[in-house]
Amino acid sequence: MKQDPENSLAYLGKLMAQLRVHNLGELSRVSSPLKEQNLFRRAVEFANDSQKPAILKCLAANTEYLEHIRLEAQ
Repeated sequence: MKQDPENSLAYLGKLMAQLRVHNLGELSRVSSPLKEQNLFRRAVEFANDSQKPAILKCLAANTEYLEHIRLEAQ
């Protein structure tokens, strides 16, 4: 990201590598809140108009997934 510090896909790719997931579907089902991941926040910040909907959909799916897990644990 030193070469292109505003490349949202680079941030997303780095996060997916760290979490060992292969796509946004898998990323949406990680057991930690994406909104708390700095790399994810940077991906959202620098996403262009065509990238942003898919990234935000992933965030919403992750939030829903974590809520589902929370409710099942009760």
